[in-house]
Amino acid sequence: MATFPWQLLPGLQPPYPSAFVELRTGSNAWVQVGGLFDTGASLTTLRAPVEQPRLNLPNTLCIPVGTKDANGGVTWQKATVLRARLDGNEFDVPTVLSAVVPINLIGRAGFTDLWDIHHDPSNGVTNFGWLGPQPAWGNVPWADQWIAYWQEMLKLKYDWPNWNLQGQPAIPDPPLLPNAPLP
Repeated sequence: MATFPWQLLPGLQPPYPSAFVELRTGSNAWVQVGGLFDTGASLTTLRAPVEQPRLNLPNTLCIPVGTKDANGGVTWQKATVLRARLDGNEFDVPTVLSAVVPINLIGRAGFTDLWDIHHDPSNGVTNFGWLGPQPAWGNVPWADQWIAYWQEMLKLKYDWPNWNLQGQPAIPDPPLLPNAPLP
């Protein structure tokens, strides 16, 4: 079981649940990345200017994904799939790279579908216990739908550089992630 202490972030009170995970692309070295464990975020969202260079992640492994802000405006971000390692277990994490988030957000896909996650506010910690793929979900992580979409988009040449070169044409809708119960 992995246990993470809650963190203080300037401007946010009280302390927030956090998590630290090792991430990598391909055969690159593992990089430890931490952030707010955001049960409202479907996908893990990393600060692109900081984490993309640390992960040695080329734009050719990223696809466009539109994200809506609170006012309904759409911002185009890069989406990819990273390999994650936590407490000796490896798994895939659909990830968005954003130029606008002020802190990394560890999202649900790839985590709540494989881990038993418990917040303990009285002790200020969050515990992650490995479960693996669950029979109730067909023994397939629900993140796999997003991973299949990412692979298909790369196959169709919707990688970030080519999509921009082609004038940012409309993209096929990404899969909806189910509203899984929060841990």
